[in-house]
Amino acid sequence: MSSSINLIVPVDCVDAYSALKKRTYRYIIFTYKFSGDNNQQLMTKILSCVPRISNNSNDNSRENILNQNASDFKNFKNDITKQECCWGIYDYDYMKSDIIQSRIIFFTWSKDDINIREKFTHAAATISAQNIFQTPCTIQCNGLDD
Repeated sequence: MSSSINLIVPVDCVDAYSALKKRTYRYIIFTYKFSGDNNQQLMTKILSCVPRISNNSNDNSRENILNQNASDFKNFKNDITKQECCWGIYDYDYMKSDIIQSRIIFFTWSKDDINIREKFTHAAATISAQNIFQTPCTIQCNGLDD
């Protein structure tokens, strides 16, 4: 198996990521499957595309932002850990000097108990995915405690 993976990203995945950057979505979870020769991977499916919850109360307090992030992140963690291997992109809000800031984080998830070949393939595909999505922050997770 080649260490270089040609990752093909369908238009719907690119569009979803563009919408997340415009703050339409809180998070997106992607999965992929192998082509017939196992030298190329296709990112074929968006598993979750969760919209941001609009805040009708206009309460942009530090406590409200932290509570909303905690709730959304709990759902994100639930969704991503249901998979063997996948990627998630999360738009994280935080307060800095009473100003709402946002950071887009790329998560790579592969369960500890998958076979070694799948782990290496996922790692190689992750490099390609990071180059495509160009997120400033990456977190690798392999277990529920990560």
